[in-house]
Amino acid sequence: MVSEAELKAWQEAYLERLESEFARVKAEPGPVVPHGLSGFWQGYVGGPDHRVPEADTRVSKEALKNLLVRLATPPEASRSTPSSSASSRPAWRWPRRSAP
Repeated sequence: MVSEAELKAWQEAYLERLESEFARVKAEPGPVVPHGLSGFWQGYVGGPDHRVPEADTRVSKEALKNLLVRLATPPEASRSTPSSSASSRPAWRWPRRSAP
C-alpha cells in the first residue's frame, strides 16, 4: 500500500521532472532537419504552415460535371426493365374506399 504522503511526493517529483524537461526543450530548440522521404512524400520538407505554398486543388467544371453524371447514373445491371418494373411497385397499397 502507498500512503497519501508518498503518492503526493511522487506526483510532485514527476511534475517537477516534466516541467524541467519542458523548460530545457523550450530553451534550446533544435534545428528542424529535413527527413529523407521517398515516393509520394519525396518533395515534402515540412515546417511552419506560413512557409508552405498552397496546393493547387482546383478541378475543372467539366470534370465535376462528368463525375456527377457518373455518380447519379446507376449501373446498367441495376436499371429497371419492363419485366422488373412490376416488382419495383410497393407490395402494399391503401385500400380503396367504397361509396356509402
